[in-house]
Amino acid sequence: MSRKVVKIGFIGAGSIGSLFGGYLASVHSDENPLEIIFFGRRNHALTINKEGLRLTAGDKDLFLKNIKVFESANDFTGSSEIGDASKFDFLFLTTKAYDTERAMVQFKSIIESSKWFIILQNGIGNE
Repeated sequence: MSRKVVKIGFIGAGSIGSLFGGYLASVHSDENPLEIIFFGRRNHALTINKEGLRLTAGDKDLFLKNIKVFESANDFTGSSEIGDASKFDFLFLTTKAYDTERAMVQFKSIIESSKWFIILQNGIGNE
């Protein structure tokens, strides 16, 4: 049986993106391994790429080092780590509601090439 890596991206690596992306990064599957990629602000990107992501729930900590973080669409498409496999199976928009339009413009090419695009935001007012 062939393995198919499922590529999942999160535009916005704040609380919502980091939480959902982090929990997905903790899932292990030999048959369908997950590749998790975040797009986020510089300081957050540098920290996660260097130290990993830490999720705390009650008295349990998850330390995840299998997440790649990029600051922009250009950084991502120009990365030698990614190569030609830049299409996402699932791409989540997890920015604040007021950043929706800016993110849609900035990541237009990545959004259009993704198989599924899901909006998962903590905000009211998007139509």
